[in-house]
Amino acid sequence: GMFPHLSVDPYPDLVPWATKDKLTEPMVDMAEPKSRFLPSKWEAKKVVKLVRAMRKGWIKPPSEVERERKEKEQEALQPYMLWSDDNKEASWKAANGLSYVPATKVKLPGHAGSYNPPKEYLQDEHEDDKDAAYTS
Repeated sequence: GMFPHLSVDPYPDLVPWATKDKLTEPMVDMAEPKSRFLPSKWEAKKVVKLVRAMRKGWIKPPSEVERERKEKEQEALQPYMLWSDDNKEASWKAANGLSYVPATKVKLPGHAGSYNPPKEYLQDEHEDDKDAAYTS
């Protein structure tokens, strides 16, 4: 490139004026904002959420997770009863886990049953006379 004069240095040595001496006072003469001294409201909410999760057992420490994993592995290695009849504790329960067998549900009447009711539900002559006596 071309320079205005041969004595001009295009790359002078950098003078580190900001880092040369250690400053005892800030460069900007403004007071620190109050938010830098107060704890964050949102961080406090996150901490409360984590503490509640730990107390309820949703979050567990790694040592407890490892202990539970080892217990599950030990249970998998333990022998177990192949047939449920051999287990005396579970023999009193039915197949679906209930200790009783619920009654079967009666099927609702279909089309023919609703238009041809049994005779006990039909009115006879005596009931017709009673209805006529009440209405008059």
